Amino acid sequence: MVISVIVVGLAFSVLGLLQKNVSQIQTNLNGKTELRLLEQQLALDLQTYPNVYFNGTKEEVAFSSPLDSISYQFQDEYIVRKLDTFSIGANEKEFYFEGKVVSKGNIDAMKLIISEKERANTIFLFKRNDALSKIGYGN
Repeated sequence: MVISVIVVGLAFSVLGLLQKNVSQIQTNLNGKTELRLLEQQLALDLQTYPNVYFNGTKEEVAFSSPLDSISYQFQDEYIVRKLDTFSIGANEKEFYFEGKVVSKGNIDAMKLIISEKERANTIFLFKRNDALSKIGYGN
């Protein structure tokens, strides 16, 4: 009887440890998935829209073309794109145009540093400028 109580107690404590580990793995996976979704969507929008403008006062990046437009709003704890909300905040943001850091205006590259607890993830995306971006078409 005593041995069965010990075995059952040991089984429940092992089960509790296993559940904690599975929960931690799931939390890490969800955070990485959200980060990769943000990176993929930003890369797609950066290559799709010919005009990309950063508004430093509103903390907003606007993508536009003659047919459509979309914007990203950067908040402390999240990033909003249309109806999508990414539950990660960019701790540091740098925006570039032709290799120079800009605080507002047209951009052709961006660097986002997203810190989560112990580690930081860096997203760096860029697009190639065409002739229309050189002459300021659409701005």
